[in-house]
Amino acid sequence: LKLNQEGIDIANEASNHFYLAVFSQVRGDMYAYQKQDFKQADKFYKIAIKQSQRIDGSSIETACYKGLADIEMYQGNMEEAKVNYDKAVQVAKQLDEPKRRSQLASIYVSMGNYYSNDNKFNEAIAVVRKAYGIYTKMESPNSNIALGNIGSFHNRLGNYDSAIWYYKQIYDDGTNLNAKAINDYNIAAIYQNLGSHDSTLYYYQQAYGSFEESGNLRGQAASLHGIGIEFGT
Repeated sequence: LKLNQEGIDIANEASNHFYLAVFSQVRGDMYAYQKQDFKQADKFYKIAIKQSQRIDGSSIETACYKGLADIEMYQGNMEEAKVNYDKAVQVAKQLDEPKRRSQLASIYVSMGNYYSNDNKFNEAIAVVRKAYGIYTKMESPNSNIALGNIGSFHNRLGNYDSAIWYYKQIYDDGTNLNAKAINDYNIAAIYQNLGSHDSTLYYYQQAYGSFEESGNLRGQAASLHGIGIEFGT
Protein backbone atom coordinates (compact mmCIF):
# COMPACT_ATOMS: atom_id res chain seq x y z
CA LEU A 1 0.00 0.00 0.00
CA LYS A 2 2.86 2.40 0.79
CA LEU A 3 4.45 1.97 -2.64
CA ASN A 4 1.07 2.25 -4.30
CA GLN A 5 0.36 5.50 -2.46
CA GLU A 6 3.72 6.88 -3.59
CA GLY A 7 2.74 6.06 -7.18
CA ILE A 8 -0.61 7.82 -6.74
CA ASP A 9 1.10 10.89 -5.25
CA ILE A 10 3.59 11.10 -8.13
CA ALA A 11 0.82 10.68 -10.72
CA ASN A 12 -1.21 13.40 -9.02
CA GLU A 13 1.71 15.80 -9.00
CA ALA A 14 2.35 15.15 -12.69
CA SER A 15 -1.38 15.27 -13.55
CA ASN A 16 -0.86 11.93 -15.28
CA HIS A 17 -4.36 10.55 -15.66
CA PHE A 18 -3.22 7.19 -17.03
CA TYR A 19 -0.97 6.28 -14.11
CA LEU A 20 -3.43 7.72 -11.60
CA ALA A 21 -6.08 5.42 -13.09
CA VAL A 22 -3.73 2.42 -13.02
CA PHE A 23 -2.52 2.93 -9.46
CA SER A 24 -6.06 3.63 -8.23
CA GLN A 25 -7.38 0.46 -9.85
CA VAL A 26 -4.59 -1.59 -8.27
CA ARG A 27 -5.34 -0.04 -4.89
CA GLY A 28 -9.03 -0.80 -5.35
CA ASP A 29 -8.17 -4.43 -6.12
CA MET A 30 -6.00 -4.64 -3.00
CA TYR A 31 -8.78 -3.33 -0.79
CA ALA A 32 -11.45 -5.46 -2.48
CA TYR A 33 -9.77 -8.85 -2.81
CA GLN A 34 -7.04 -8.83 -0.15
CA LYS A 35 -8.23 -6.63 2.70
CA GLN A 36 -12.00 -6.81 2.13
CA ASP A 37 -12.21 -3.10 2.93
CA PHE A 38 -15.07 -2.45 0.53
CA LYS A 39 -15.53 1.22 1.41
CA GLN A 40 -11.95 2.00 0.39
CA ALA A 41 -12.20 -0.27 -2.65
CA ASP A 42 -15.30 1.62 -3.80
CA LYS A 43 -13.49 4.94 -3.35
CA PHE A 44 -10.44 3.99 -5.42
CA TYR A 45 -12.37 2.18 -8.15
CA LYS A 46 -14.43 5.32 -8.69
CA ILE A 47 -11.28 7.47 -8.82
CA ALA A 48 -9.83 5.08 -11.41
CA ILE A 49 -13.01 5.19 -13.50
CA LYS A 50 -13.04 8.98 -13.49
CA GLN A 51 -9.40 9.19 -14.54
CA SER A 52 -9.70 6.45 -17.18
CA GLN A 53 -12.62 8.25 -18.80
CA ARG A 54 -10.37 11.27 -19.30
CA ILE A 55 -7.91 9.20 -21.35
CA ASP A 56 -10.30 6.70 -22.97
CA GLY A 57 -8.89 3.96 -20.76
CA SER A 58 -11.73 1.55 -21.37
CA SER A 59 -9.78 -1.50 -20.18
CA ILE A 60 -9.23 0.07 -16.76
CA GLU A 61 -12.81 1.29 -16.63
CA THR A 62 -14.11 -2.20 -17.39
CA ALA A 63 -12.01 -3.80 -14.66
CA CYS A 64 -13.16 -1.21 -12.14
CA TYR A 65 -16.85 -1.66 -12.90
CA LYS A 66 -16.33 -5.41 -12.46
CA GLY A 67 -14.57 -4.72 -9.16
CA LEU A 68 -17.42 -2.50 -7.99
CA ALA A 69 -19.89 -5.23 -8.96
CA ASP A 70 -17.90 -7.88 -7.09
CA ILE A 71 -17.79 -5.89 -3.85
CA GLU A 72 -21.51 -5.13 -4.06
CA MET A 73 -22.17 -8.85 -4.54
CA TYR A 74 -19.96 -9.74 -1.55
CA GLN A 75 -22.06 -7.37 0.56
CA GLY A 76 -25.34 -8.80 -0.71
CA ASN A 77 -26.29 -5.70 -2.67
CA MET A 78 -27.49 -7.67 -5.67
CA GLU A 79 -29.25 -4.90 -7.59
CA GLU A 80 -26.22 -2.61 -7.38
CA ALA A 81 -23.98 -5.49 -8.40
CA LYS A 82 -26.04 -6.21 -11.51
CA VAL A 83 -25.94 -2.54 -12.56
CA ASN A 84 -22.15 -2.52 -12.38
CA TYR A 85 -21.76 -5.87 -14.15
CA ASP A 86 -23.91 -4.52 -16.99
CA LYS A 87 -21.74 -1.39 -17.15
CA ALA A 88 -18.61 -3.54 -17.25
CA VAL A 89 -20.01 -5.58 -20.16
CA GLN A 90 -21.05 -2.43 -22.01
CA VAL A 91 -17.58 -0.88 -21.74
CA ALA A 92 -15.77 -4.16 -22.46
CA LYS A 93 -17.61 -4.52 -25.76
CA GLN A 94 -15.92 -1.30 -26.91
CA LEU A 95 -12.42 -2.73 -26.43
CA ASP A 96 -10.17 -4.01 -29.18
CA GLU A 97 -9.24 -7.69 -29.34
CA PRO A 98 -7.89 -9.61 -27.51
CA LYS A 99 -8.70 -7.49 -24.44
CA ARG A 100 -12.36 -7.45 -25.42
CA ARG A 101 -12.74 -11.21 -25.24
CA SER A 102 -10.62 -11.77 -22.14
CA GLN A 103 -12.37 -9.07 -20.11
CA LEU A 104 -15.83 -10.18 -21.22
CA ALA A 105 -15.07 -13.76 -20.23
CA SER A 106 -13.86 -12.67 -16.80
CA ILE A 107 -17.01 -10.61 -16.28
CA TYR A 108 -19.25 -13.49 -17.38
CA VAL A 109 -17.60 -15.82 -14.84
CA SER A 110 -18.23 -13.30 -12.07
CA MET A 111 -21.81 -12.84 -13.25
CA GLY A 112 -22.24 -16.59 -12.98
CA ASN A 113 -21.28 -16.35 -9.30
CA TYR A 114 -23.67 -13.42 -8.95
CA TYR A 115 -26.60 -15.43 -10.32
CA SER A 116 -25.59 -18.45 -8.26
CA ASN A 117 -25.55 -16.40 -5.06
CA ASP A 118 -29.06 -15.28 -5.96
CA ASN A 119 -30.08 -18.93 -6.55
CA LYS A 120 -30.63 -18.30 -10.26
CA PHE A 121 -28.68 -21.29 -11.49
CA ASN A 122 -30.08 -21.48 -15.01
CA GLU A 123 -29.04 -17.87 -15.60
CA ALA A 124 -25.65 -18.67 -14.08
CA ILE A 125 -25.18 -21.60 -16.47
CA ALA A 126 -26.15 -19.50 -19.48
CA VAL A 127 -23.73 -16.66 -18.76
CA VAL A 128 -20.78 -18.90 -17.85
CA ARG A 129 -21.31 -20.86 -21.06
CA LYS A 130 -20.57 -17.56 -22.82
CA ALA A 131 -17.31 -17.35 -20.88
CA TYR A 132 -16.48 -20.95 -21.78
CA GLY A 133 -17.05 -20.25 -25.47
CA ILE A 134 -14.66 -17.30 -25.33
CA TYR A 135 -12.00 -19.17 -23.36
CA THR A 136 -12.19 -22.11 -25.77
CA LYS A 137 -11.60 -19.86 -28.77
CA MET A 138 -8.69 -18.25 -26.92
CA GLU A 139 -7.33 -21.71 -26.02
CA SER A 140 -7.18 -20.45 -22.45
CA PRO A 141 -6.77 -22.82 -19.48
CA ASN A 142 -9.46 -20.73 -17.81
CA SER A 143 -11.94 -22.83 -19.78
CA ASN A 144 -11.51 -25.35 -16.95
CA ILE A 145 -12.76 -22.76 -14.46
CA ALA A 146 -15.86 -22.19 -16.57
CA LEU A 147 -16.51 -25.93 -16.92
CA GLY A 148 -16.13 -26.44 -13.18
CA ASN A 149 -18.54 -23.62 -12.41
CA ILE A 150 -21.14 -24.94 -14.87
CA GLY A 151 -20.79 -28.38 -13.31
CA SER A 152 -21.29 -26.88 -9.86
CA PHE A 153 -24.42 -25.01 -10.94
CA HIS A 154 -25.92 -28.17 -12.43
CA ASN A 155 -25.09 -29.98 -9.19
CA ARG A 156 -26.93 -27.31 -7.19
CA LEU A 157 -29.95 -27.80 -9.47
CA GLY A 158 -29.85 -31.55 -8.92
CA ASN A 159 -28.90 -32.19 -12.55
CA TYR A 160 -26.33 -34.76 -11.50
CA ASP A 161 -25.73 -36.37 -14.88
CA SER A 162 -25.06 -32.95 -16.43
CA ALA A 163 -22.84 -31.97 -13.51
CA ILE A 164 -20.72 -35.11 -13.94
CA TRP A 165 -20.53 -34.54 -17.69
CA TYR A 166 -19.17 -31.02 -17.27
CA TYR A 167 -16.73 -32.04 -14.55
CA LYS A 168 -15.39 -34.80 -16.79
CA GLN A 169 -14.79 -32.32 -19.63
CA ILE A 170 -12.18 -30.57 -17.50
CA TYR A 171 -8.84 -31.54 -18.94
CA ASP A 172 -5.81 -32.34 -16.82
CA ASP A 173 -2.63 -30.78 -18.16
CA GLY A 174 -0.62 -32.14 -15.24
CA THR A 175 0.24 -28.71 -13.86
CA ASN A 176 -2.37 -28.33 -11.11
CA LEU A 177 -2.80 -31.43 -8.99
CA ASN A 178 -4.95 -29.65 -6.42
CA ALA A 179 -7.46 -28.56 -9.08
CA LYS A 180 -7.58 -32.13 -10.44
CA ALA A 181 -8.13 -33.45 -6.93
CA ILE A 182 -11.01 -31.04 -6.26
CA ASN A 183 -12.61 -32.03 -9.53
CA ASP A 184 -12.34 -35.74 -8.76
CA TYR A 185 -13.69 -35.10 -5.27
CA ASN A 186 -16.72 -33.29 -6.68
CA ILE A 187 -17.44 -36.18 -9.04
CA ALA A 188 -17.10 -38.68 -6.18
CA ALA A 189 -19.54 -36.72 -4.02
CA ILE A 190 -22.15 -36.74 -6.80
CA TYR A 191 -21.74 -40.47 -7.41
CA GLN A 192 -22.12 -40.97 -3.66
CA ASN A 193 -25.44 -39.11 -3.73
CA LEU A 194 -26.51 -41.30 -6.65
CA GLY A 195 -25.56 -44.48 -4.76
CA SER A 196 -22.94 -45.57 -7.30
CA HIS A 197 -20.52 -47.39 -4.99
CA ASP A 198 -17.69 -48.31 -7.36
CA SER A 199 -17.54 -44.91 -9.06
CA THR A 200 -17.66 -43.16 -5.69
CA LEU A 201 -14.67 -45.09 -4.37
CA TYR A 202 -12.73 -44.67 -7.60
CA TYR A 203 -13.00 -40.89 -7.67
CA TYR A 204 -12.41 -40.45 -3.93
CA GLN A 205 -9.25 -42.54 -4.29
CA GLN A 206 -8.17 -40.48 -7.29
CA ALA A 207 -8.81 -37.29 -5.31
CA TYR A 208 -6.90 -38.58 -2.30
CA GLY A 209 -3.86 -39.45 -4.41
CA SER A 210 -3.75 -35.99 -6.00
CA PHE A 211 -4.35 -34.23 -2.67
CA GLU A 212 -1.54 -36.27 -1.15
CA GLU A 213 0.85 -35.42 -3.97
CA SER A 214 0.01 -31.72 -3.75
CA GLY A 215 0.34 -31.69 0.04
CA ASN A 216 -3.27 -30.71 0.73
CA LEU A 217 -3.95 -32.27 4.14
CA ARG A 218 -7.51 -30.98 4.39
CA GLY A 219 -8.30 -32.50 1.00
CA GLN A 220 -6.79 -35.81 2.04
CA ALA A 221 -8.91 -35.84 5.19
CA ALA A 222 -12.08 -35.00 3.25
CA SER A 223 -11.40 -37.76 0.72
CA LEU A 224 -10.76 -40.34 3.45
CA HIS A 225 -13.94 -39.21 5.19
CA GLY A 226 -15.89 -39.76 1.96
CA ILE A 227 -14.37 -43.23 1.55
CA GLY A 228 -15.22 -44.03 5.16
CA ILE A 229 -18.84 -43.02 4.71
CA GLU A 230 -19.05 -45.14 1.57
CA PHE A 231 -17.73 -48.24 3.32
CA GLY A 232 -20.13 -47.60 6.16
CA THR A 233 -23.17 -47.60 3.88
